[in-house]
Amino acid sequence: MISGARLDSFRLERRRATVDWSAVLGTRPGIHLVEVEHASVRIRTAGAGGTPLLFLCDPPNVVEQYDEVIALLAPRFRVVVMEQPGFGFSFPRRGFGFTLDEYADALVRVIEALALGPLVVVSPCVSSYAAMRAATKSPSAIRGLVMMQATSWTDQKHWLNELAKSMVAGTLGVPFGNAIGAIPFLGQALFAMTEAWFPQLTHPFAVYRAKQRPAVLDKFVAAGRDAFRRGACNCMPSLYQHYFDGDPGVGPLALPALVLWATCDYWHDNRNVDERFPGYRGYLLRAVMREVRSDARGLLNYVPDAAFAEIENTGHHLELENPHDVCRHIDAFIRREIA
Repeated sequence: MISGARLDSFRLERRRATVDWSAVLGTRPGIHLVEVEHASVRIRTAGAGGTPLLFLCDPPNVVEQYDEVIALLAPRFRVVVMEQPGFGFSFPRRGFGFTLDEYADALVRVIEALALGPLVVVSPCVSSYAAMRAATKSPSAIRGLVMMQATSWTDQKHWLNELAKSMVAGTLGVPFGNAIGAIPFLGQALFAMTEAWFPQLTHPFAVYRAKQRPAVLDKFVAAGRDAFRRGACNCMPSLYQHYFDGDPGVGPLALPALVLWATCDYWHDNRNVDERFPGYRGYLLRAVMREVRSDARGLLNYVPDAAFAEIENTGHHLELENPHDVCRHIDAFIRREIA
């Protein structure tokens, strides 16, 4: 079967030649590219010492959005932020298939290239499985996990299916987003058309009470708008089509772990869609989506001894929306379990 991911790698190889890389790598100190198999990965580094932390960006977020996280953690830890292949300015090359194993391998290759020794990976959403898979395949590279806003593998696949409906309904204004996103080449082509507007179209759904908190929403939208204006990428259909194939291949892990869960994430609990999104978009979302109410403790199937904490009044991208509470929990976890 021919993979539609070839369209993403083809169009981004052409874009690579037009991006102003001096500007893209100069927006903040410590930004550079790391070459891994079939991808160039954009990372941002900060801090001088302590336990190394590697944050995986949850698409469509980019490294520039981690200013507050870095300000809170860099005085005590070495902080690395990584845009994953196919998102932001981490452009895939031909041959990258967007599978779970390839994301896990890319993570391990970045850790090896940085030569920081075993570190703690902080992974949001579906990236939690890449982090666990990397820890399973290369236990010497990862000494601890902080995982956020993900549930069990089976429920996460259902969640992604419903999220695809939501994203296509919100961006293109049409239903059946999961069916569209699953069609090779068509899904990639349609998302490429809306790529530049993706942050401002989707973040109002991801941020808790976004309409009542425009300053919080703008923290997401402004940086995202600037990144996509400079040529950032968003290969969501390629991930949707390949990432959840098969089994995650992670058994119960014994390494130290912390699971964080934001309690006001519409995408993981859409029962209150009526009050949050009135009007046409709310009507469309109610029409196309089934009820989603994810199990906040689903990841404990894979890290049964993990600590668990809830982050109140916070939406999907919890480390960016509520960095103080998230960093406080990470700091306490490292002092208790790692240091």
